[in-house]
Amino acid sequence: MQFGQYEVIGIRRAERTSKKTGNKYIGVNLFCTYESQSVEGLGTESFFATAANVPPEVHVGSIIRPYYNRFGSIESFEVVA
Repeated sequence: MQFGQYEVIGIRRAERTSKKTGNKYIGVNLFCTYESQSVEGLGTESFFATAANVPPEVHVGSIIRPYYNRFGSIESFEVVA
């Protein structure tokens, strides 16, 4: 499933522990803005994914498009610009 485009304005990486497996992993929060006709100004959104699902070229200022799997989790990101 595909959604709109978002500009990355902040990135936070943190080590987490899976509740299911107990294994540690690196999680990434991407803080973003987007334009919408239903929002005056800019809307904001944050996305959480494992570091493995975030392309290394994502940085502050990147324009990204998230893709979700059928369970509603982020599967990947496309870097648009």
